[in-house]
Amino acid sequence: MIRYLILLFFCTTIFMNLNASHMAGGQITYEWLTGNTYIIKVELYRDCNGIAAPAQLTGLNISSSSCSQSFVVNLDYTGYYFEVTPTCVNYTSTCNGGTSYGIEVHLYQDTVVLPQACTDWHFEYDLCCRNANVTNLVNPSTEDLYLDAYLNNLNTPFNNSGQPNEHNAPMLYSSNFYELDWSVTDLDGDSLVYEMTYPKGSAGVNLNLQPGFSLNDPFMSANFNLDNTTGMAQFYLSPSQMIIDVNCKISEYRNINGNYELVGYSSRNLQYSIVSGPYNYAPVLSGINKTND
Repeated sequence: MIRYLILLFFCTTIFMNLNASHMAGGQITYEWLTGNTYIIKVELYRDCNGIAAPAQLTGLNISSSSCSQSFVVNLDYTGYYFEVTPTCVNYTSTCNGGTSYGIEVHLYQDTVVLPQACTDWHFEYDLCCRNANVTNLVNPSTEDLYLDAYLNNLNTPFNNSGQPNEHNAPMLYSSNFYELDWSVTDLDGDSLVYEMTYPKGSAGVNLNLQPGFSLNDPFMSANFNLDNTTGMAQFYLSPSQMIIDVNCKISEYRNINGNYELVGYSSRNLQYSIVSGPYNYAPVLSGINKTND
């Protein structure tokens, strides 16, 4: 039997000119400690050729309409960060003093005690502004980067939001097929549902997409598919070079007295730079002892 192995190899020697002063994505998650006490976490994606990561994340809003609660917290910078840019041995990204395109993920967190149990806790953060060169959004430089998460801790004594299994490389080659892992691990064993949602601006307003792009075809590939149960996104990229902003919402459902109820969700905002590059042909590997077995 002929076996095929698809090898994806990236070099960041060719890249699009990005507006480096803006953040390139993020996510809010939370971790239950005890009672109504949670660790709130925010991951911010930073272009290493731009401004430094904030020393503190200020103004994260926490609210509940049903409980008439609303307050603001600041999250401390943990000092933890890592680079997600794929680089070659002979090329150094801007994250490490070089000139090639580089993206880092920075983590902010703090412990928050919610004043009471409610069905609709919302965690929201917006930061000005988005990358002006994003292709699929209308006037992106005038829009904020908006992140949010939701928690129902009234009907359940605890909940942990899903934690990402992978931090995808932010650069893709055009004219290639991709399968990206947007899945999360849920410590509580909840049933997860993945869906595409619009990137959001200030106050959670859905942002307008440019003509040709749609919610369920964010890469204008005509063959985009997001598996709603596994979080795997599959698509074939056209030859076009562009910068695409996507938002994937992960909802958690728990069986409570025989009914599945929404107990939380989080959204991952991700930005991909699509550059020209070689097509990744799948090499054909021969079988054992040069046979086709």
